[in-house]
Amino acid sequence: MSKDAKARQAKLPRILVIEANPGYRSVISNVVEMAGGQWDSVSEIEQGRKLLEGTRKYALVIIGVDAESRIDPEVLKEIRSLAQTPLIILDETDKGALETFEAGADQILPKPFVPDALIGAIKVELRGPSPSSLVPLATRIELGGLVFDAERRIVLRGETVGGVHET
Repeated sequence: MSKDAKARQAKLPRILVIEANPGYRSVISNVVEMAGGQWDSVSEIEQGRKLLEGTRKYALVIIGVDAESRIDPEVLKEIRSLAQTPLIILDETDKGALETFEAGADQILPKPFVPDALIGAIKVELRGPSPSSLVPLATRIELGGLVFDAERRIVLRGETVGGVHET
């Protein structure tokens, strides 16, 4: 591989695939490449947890769930906390979707999945939220005669009470 090719590959987002079924794992990994990413894949949640605890940072985690191996919501919360990145769940059943979302999933796709749908989901998660979907932060709050002015970095009660200064 040339230096240019290695440099281009190093810039690709790295995605962790956790899937017990080797056939699905292979297909998901190919879809990740089609979506413009590179991947690491493991067959068990515990292996994924160890990778997430390591030094490599992942842009996204994809977890495959089948009917026999439901993922414990507490484990999913822990994965979400370790990853600090979006989670896509590929689920063979339609049970527990609300619980899965509440535990930290950003998207749930049915399994078997349509490859183009997974490509789209990957691209959406890697792109992140659009600026128009973000809630603007208040820069000025008035409460009981007090005024908190974030832009000017001061607190007022008729007159300046205090300011915030960078150190």
